[in-house]
This record gives sequence, C-alpha cells and structure tokens, in this order.
Amino acid sequence: MAKEFLNDAERYLLEHWAEAHQMEEAMEAVRTKYKTIHQRVLDTLTEMHPDLDESRVYVTQFWGPGYLGIGKSAWPADETDSPGGFWIQDIRLEILADEDEDAPSVYVWFSAKAARQAQIDLGKAKVRLARAAEQALASEDRARVITDADEEILLRLTVSSKPELLRQLAQGDGREFVATMVRAIDCLYPLVATLDEIFNTVKPSKGKPVGGK
Repeated sequence: MAKEFLNDAERYLLEHWAEAHQMEEAMEAVRTKYKTIHQRVLDTLTEMHPDLDESRVYVTQFWGPGYLGIGKSAWPADETDSPGGFWIQDIRLEILADEDEDAPSVYVWFSAKAARQAQIDLGKAKVRLARAAEQALASEDRARVITDADEEILLRLTVSSKPELLRQLAQGDGREFVATMVRAIDCLYPLVATLDEIFNTVKPSKGKPVGGK
C-alpha cells in the first residue's frame, strides 16, 4: 500500500490553512516582541553598568534553546564573537512553554578556546570565582548556585520558574518580566572585579600559575 502523502496533522492544517496562516503570523509577531523585550533587558543592564559593553540576543533562533548574554569587550570572546560574561539560557518560547524542557539558568561563561589563547586556566578561574561568589553574592543568590561540570561554565544559578516567567510576559507592559531578567544577571555583577583580575592579569614569571593566585 502506498504511503500517504500527508499525515493526519498535515491534512488538518491543509483543511484549516487560512486559520493556520493567521496563527503563524501571530506567532511570528510574538517572537518579534519577545526579542524586543530582551533588548529592553540589555538596554537596562547597559544603563546600569556601562562597562558591560558587549551583548547578544539569541532568543528566537531554532538552532538553540534561547540565549541572552552580556559582558565586556576586554574579556575573551569566542570565534563567533559571542562575548564572555553573563548569560541566561533556555529562554526560547518553545522551551519556556514545554514543562519537560530544562528551566532557565544564568551563568558565567567563557570560551575555552579564547581562554587558552589568553593563557587563562578556566579550571583555576572556576575555583577562584566560586571563592569570590561566597563573599560577593547575596545569601539568597548563593543558595541558587548549582553544580556544572562544563569547563566553560564558571558559575551557574537557577532563575525564576518557567510558569512565572510566562505569566510576567503575558501580563501588563512587560516591566515585571524585564525586572526579573535584569535581576537574574545583575546579581552576578559583583563578580566583575574578580573576572577583571582573572582576565587582565599580567602574565606571571616562570613558575607562578597563570591567572593569579
């Protein structure tokens, strides 16, 4: 028996094509607004901390789970020029709307390749940053730290639940959502001084570890 050209779901779409097309256009409009609201997040952070002068928004691209990142141009960047610094992951709408997908998290990320080129040992940097976080972060933020074995992730924290983020996004003018996202990254800003020390350290004399202490 010949295989059906269209499956049941595709036939349903064909029978309701006009309505499906309207839904498709509406979804694209939501994605555009979603990208815009994350630009508001970055604009707010840049206004608060002008030294964070590099940022990227990848929240609608289907090749990833949704990323937003901000850092310093003086810090090592990867070959695609994604800045090293503070990132939020798992915020694409398809991820937020799926209860089986990972919850969002915020983390300190640096490209391993870029770090090697800068002669920085990320393993030692991770230990040093964890030590700094114990002193620099608020107690409620330290409680959200989770273990991550990825060598490029120097520190990771949980963020608000997906249902809460979706609620904030759907209600009002988006101000509450922006505030939550800004807070998620801004809580890591006290670590900037330590990151500056790690990545701006003068190359030590022979016998002393790269990256400082």
